[in-house]
Amino acid sequence: MRTVFNGGEEIHLCRFLWAYLAIFAESAGAVCFAVGLFTRLAALIIWIEMGIIIVYFQWQFGYFWTARGYGYALLWWLLCLAIFFRGGGRYALDRLLGKEF
Repeated sequence: MRTVFNGGEEIHLCRFLWAYLAIFAESAGAVCFAVGLFTRLAALIIWIEMGIIIVYFQWQFGYFWTARGYGYALLWWLLCLAIFFRGGGRYALDRLLGKEF
C-alpha cells in the first residue's frame, strides 16, 4: 500500500485501515450489545477481534492481566462466544423485532 509521511515517519495506509476497523468494531459492537440489536453479529465481530488481540498482542506476556497478559481479553472472548450461541436474551431488540440475527 501507499505510505504517507507524517513528520518524517512513514505510516502505511493499511495500518490505518486496520485501526479504523478495530475502532468501528469496538464502537458499533458496544452499541449493539447495549441495545441488543444485531447481537450475534456484534458478538462474532468482537470475538474475532479478541482472538486476534490474544494471539498476536498478549500471548507473549502470559495469562495474568496485571502483567499485560491475555486473561481479560480471554474473558471477553469467551463471553462473546456464549452470546453468539445464546443470543441477546429476553429484552434484546432482536427478539422484540421478531428476528434474531
